[in-house]
Amino acid sequence: MMNSVSAVRFTVADPGKNRLLLGQKAQWVLWSTDLKEPHNIGPLKAIWKDKGGAIWLETAKIDDMMSLVEREYGEKGVHEFPYIEEGKAPSGDFPDEIAKFPRVVTMLKECEKRVAEISERTGVRLKIIYDGGTGVTTFRIGAKITDAPTDMFILRQVILPIAQVLREAHDAVVRVVWARYEEMWTDAP
Repeated sequence: MMNSVSAVRFTVADPGKNRLLLGQKAQWVLWSTDLKEPHNIGPLKAIWKDKGGAIWLETAKIDDMMSLVEREYGEKGVHEFPYIEEGKAPSGDFPDEIAKFPRVVTMLKECEKRVAEISERTGVRLKIIYDGGTGVTTFRIGAKITDAPTDMFILRQVILPIAQVLREAHDAVVRVVWARYEEMWTDAP
Protein backbone atom coordinates (compact mmCIF):
# COMPACT_ATOMS: atom_id res chain seq x y z
CA MET A 1 0.00 0.00 0.00
CA MET A 2 2.78 2.48 0.87
CA ASN A 3 4.45 1.94 -2.48
CA SER A 4 1.22 3.00 -4.18
CA VAL A 5 1.00 6.24 -2.17
CA SER A 6 3.99 8.00 -3.75
CA ALA A 7 7.04 7.55 -5.93
CA VAL A 8 9.13 6.71 -2.86
CA ARG A 9 9.73 2.99 -2.38
CA PHE A 10 9.31 1.32 1.02
CA THR A 11 10.70 -2.10 1.87
CA VAL A 12 10.50 -4.36 4.90
CA ALA A 13 13.64 -3.70 6.90
CA ASP A 14 15.56 -4.60 10.01
CA PRO A 15 15.96 -1.53 12.25
CA GLY A 16 19.70 -2.18 12.51
CA LYS A 17 22.20 -1.48 15.25
CA ASN A 18 21.63 2.29 15.21
CA ARG A 19 17.91 1.88 16.04
CA LEU A 20 17.98 -0.49 19.02
CA LEU A 21 14.92 1.03 20.71
CA LEU A 22 12.91 0.63 17.52
CA GLY A 23 14.13 -2.97 17.31
CA GLN A 24 12.78 -3.62 20.81
CA LYS A 25 9.40 -1.97 20.18
CA ALA A 26 8.52 -2.87 16.58
CA GLN A 27 6.74 -5.93 15.24
CA TRP A 28 7.65 -4.88 11.70
CA VAL A 29 9.27 -1.91 9.96
CA LEU A 30 8.88 -0.47 6.47
CA TRP A 31 11.74 1.79 5.50
CA SER A 32 12.52 4.05 2.57
CA THR A 33 16.07 4.94 1.63
CA ASP A 34 14.95 7.25 -1.19
CA LEU A 35 16.30 10.77 -0.89
CA LYS A 36 13.26 12.35 -2.52
CA GLU A 37 10.55 13.98 -0.47
CA PRO A 38 7.37 13.80 -2.52
CA HIS A 39 4.79 16.46 -1.78
CA ASN A 40 2.18 13.99 -0.52
CA ILE A 41 4.36 12.30 2.13
CA GLY A 42 7.22 14.78 2.69
CA PRO A 43 9.93 13.58 5.07
CA LEU A 44 8.07 10.34 5.97
CA LYS A 45 10.76 7.63 5.89
CA ALA A 46 9.51 4.79 8.09
CA ILE A 47 6.32 3.09 9.13
CA TRP A 48 6.25 0.53 11.87
CA LYS A 49 3.85 -1.36 14.07
CA ASP A 50 4.54 -1.45 17.79
CA LYS A 51 3.89 -4.46 19.99
CA GLY A 52 0.72 -2.80 21.29
CA GLY A 53 -0.74 -2.75 17.77
CA ALA A 54 -0.33 0.96 17.02
CA ILE A 55 1.10 2.10 13.69
CA TRP A 56 3.84 4.76 13.76
CA LEU A 57 4.79 7.06 10.91
CA GLU A 58 8.26 8.48 11.29
CA THR A 59 10.32 11.21 9.64
CA ALA A 60 13.88 10.90 8.48
CA LYS A 61 16.56 11.46 11.12
CA ILE A 62 16.72 15.15 11.96
CA ASP A 63 20.06 15.13 13.76
CA ASP A 64 22.09 13.47 16.50
CA MET A 65 23.24 14.67 19.90
CA MET A 66 26.94 14.84 19.06
CA SER A 67 26.28 16.98 16.00
CA LEU A 68 24.16 19.37 18.08
CA VAL A 69 26.87 19.62 20.74
CA GLU A 70 29.54 20.22 18.11
CA ARG A 71 27.56 23.02 16.47
CA GLU A 72 26.76 24.69 19.79
CA TYR A 73 30.03 24.12 21.67
CA GLY A 74 32.64 23.39 19.02
CA GLU A 75 35.50 20.95 19.34
CA LYS A 76 35.70 21.45 23.12
CA GLY A 77 32.12 20.21 23.46
CA VAL A 78 32.84 17.15 21.36
CA HIS A 79 35.77 16.24 23.63
CA GLU A 80 33.49 16.56 26.68
CA PHE A 81 30.66 14.59 25.09
CA PRO A 82 29.86 11.46 27.13
CA TYR A 83 29.56 8.55 24.74
CA ILE A 84 26.83 6.03 25.29
CA GLU A 85 27.90 2.43 25.36
CA GLU A 86 27.56 0.91 21.89
CA GLY A 87 24.92 -1.77 21.65
CA LYS A 88 22.88 -0.21 24.46
CA ALA A 89 19.51 1.26 23.53
CA PRO A 90 18.68 4.69 24.96
CA SER A 91 15.64 4.94 27.21
CA GLY A 92 13.67 6.82 24.56
CA ASP A 93 13.26 9.73 26.97
CA PHE A 94 15.19 12.97 26.82
CA PRO A 95 18.86 12.04 26.12
CA ASP A 96 21.04 11.95 29.24
CA GLU A 97 24.26 12.60 27.32
CA ILE A 98 23.37 16.25 26.68
CA ALA A 99 22.56 17.16 30.31
CA LYS A 100 25.70 19.29 30.70
CA PHE A 101 25.10 21.17 27.44
CA PRO A 102 22.37 23.70 28.32
CA ARG A 103 22.10 25.26 24.84
CA VAL A 104 21.37 21.82 23.35
CA VAL A 105 18.90 21.03 26.15
CA THR A 106 17.11 24.33 25.49
CA MET A 107 17.06 23.63 21.76
CA LEU A 108 15.57 20.15 22.18
CA LYS A 109 13.02 21.40 24.72
CA GLU A 110 11.95 24.02 22.16
CA CYS A 111 11.67 21.26 19.53
CA GLU A 112 9.50 19.21 21.88
CA LYS A 113 7.36 22.28 22.62
CA ARG A 114 6.77 22.94 18.91
CA VAL A 115 5.88 19.29 18.29
CA ALA A 116 3.46 19.33 21.25
CA GLU A 117 1.78 22.51 19.96
CA ILE A 118 1.29 21.02 16.49
CA SER A 119 0.04 17.78 18.03
CA GLU A 120 -2.51 19.60 20.15
CA ARG A 121 -3.68 21.84 17.30
CA THR A 122 -4.07 19.00 14.77
CA GLY A 123 -5.12 16.13 17.03
CA VAL A 124 -2.33 13.95 15.60
CA ARG A 125 -0.34 12.20 18.34
CA LEU A 126 3.20 13.42 17.64
CA LYS A 127 6.34 12.67 19.60
CA ILE A 128 10.06 13.23 19.21
CA ILE A 129 11.64 9.80 19.08
CA TYR A 130 15.13 9.43 20.52
CA ASP A 131 16.96 6.26 19.49
CA GLY A 132 20.46 4.94 19.05
CA GLY A 133 22.74 2.04 19.74
CA THR A 134 25.99 3.01 18.05
CA GLY A 135 27.14 5.41 20.77
CA VAL A 136 25.12 8.51 19.84
CA THR A 137 21.41 9.23 20.24
CA THR A 138 19.55 10.41 17.14
CA PHE A 139 16.14 12.02 16.89
CA ARG A 140 13.21 12.16 14.52
CA ILE A 141 9.47 12.77 14.84
CA GLY A 142 6.86 10.04 15.02
CA ALA A 143 3.09 10.09 14.66
CA LYS A 144 1.12 7.38 16.41
CA ILE A 145 -2.06 5.88 14.97
CA THR A 146 -3.61 3.92 17.84
CA ASP A 147 -6.63 2.42 16.10
CA ALA A 148 -5.21 1.87 12.64
CA PRO A 149 -7.78 0.63 10.17
CA THR A 150 -7.07 -2.78 8.64
CA ASP A 151 -8.63 -1.85 5.30
CA MET A 152 -5.74 -0.61 3.13
CA PHE A 153 -7.82 1.99 1.29
CA ILE A 154 -8.99 3.54 4.55
CA LEU A 155 -5.48 3.32 6.05
CA ARG A 156 -4.16 5.21 3.05
CA GLN A 157 -6.76 7.94 3.67
CA VAL A 158 -5.53 8.16 7.28
CA ILE A 159 -1.80 8.15 6.48
CA LEU A 160 -1.73 10.94 3.89
CA PRO A 161 -3.06 13.77 6.12
CA ILE A 162 -0.86 12.58 9.00
CA ALA A 163 2.14 12.70 6.68
CA GLN A 164 1.35 16.37 6.04
CA VAL A 165 1.25 17.06 9.79
CA LEU A 166 4.59 15.26 10.12
CA ARG A 167 5.98 17.55 7.40
CA GLU A 168 4.81 20.61 9.34
CA ALA A 169 6.36 19.32 12.58
CA HIS A 170 9.58 18.30 10.81
CA ASP A 171 9.91 21.75 9.23
CA ALA A 172 9.27 23.47 12.58
CA VAL A 173 11.90 21.35 14.35
CA VAL A 174 14.47 21.79 11.58
CA ARG A 175 13.99 25.56 11.84
CA VAL A 176 14.74 25.37 15.58
CA VAL A 177 17.79 23.13 15.12
CA TRP A 178 19.27 25.26 12.35
CA ALA A 179 17.94 28.70 13.42
CA ARG A 180 21.29 30.29 14.16
CA TYR A 181 22.76 29.04 10.90
CA GLU A 182 19.71 30.10 8.92
CA GLU A 183 20.19 33.63 10.25
CA MET A 184 23.86 33.55 9.21
CA TRP A 185 22.97 32.38 5.70
CA THR A 186 20.25 34.99 5.19
CA ASP A 187 22.47 37.80 6.52
CA ALA A 188 25.36 36.86 4.23
CA PRO A 189 26.02 39.29 1.31
